[in-house]
Amino acid sequence: TDRASNRSALEEGKRLVDDIRSRFARFDAVQHQVAKRQSARADHLADVALAIGIGGVIAAALLITLYIIASVRLLAPVRRVSRAAGRVADGDLDVRVTERGTAEVHALGVAFNRMAGALQEGRDEMESQNAELEAQQSELESALDVVAREKARLERFHAFAQAIAGHTDVVRLSETVLEFICADAP
Repeated sequence: TDRASNRSALEEGKRLVDDIRSRFARFDAVQHQVAKRQSARADHLADVALAIGIGGVIAAALLITLYIIASVRLLAPVRRVSRAAGRVADGDLDVRVTERGTAEVHALGVAFNRMAGALQEGRDEMESQNAELEAQQSELESALDVVAREKARLERFHAFAQAIAGHTDVVRLSETVLEFICADAP
């Protein structure tokens, strides 16, 4: 029976090893298929990336060409207007731009010059009104000083009138009058 038992165990071990080998072979086959698919996908993605890269280079070349053309025909006049706008922002309202170029650029130059002229007229008008307001303010301050002095004088007179209104005694009345006269003396 030991022999039969050993033989049975040997056959069982062989069967288990064969089963493991079979499973490993299937696993290996599946992994080879997965690796093939991943390799094919990576190749496809590399082709797509190369096409995108070539397209990007062509697009960049086209953009550079368009930029150069736009710079000469459109951006240079716009830059002139931009520099002039900077000068206006710094307070130079005498600046004007040449009104030439494509229809849009010409319209921009006309609008800028009209705006600068309107700003200059507005500033001149504002300076004139400011001078007028300063003169009026000076007059008002002088009038306010006169009113303040008169108010103080009337308040002193009112206080004096209240102080003497209740006195019937001539001596006490004369003392009150002297107090107010001395208080007003410089």
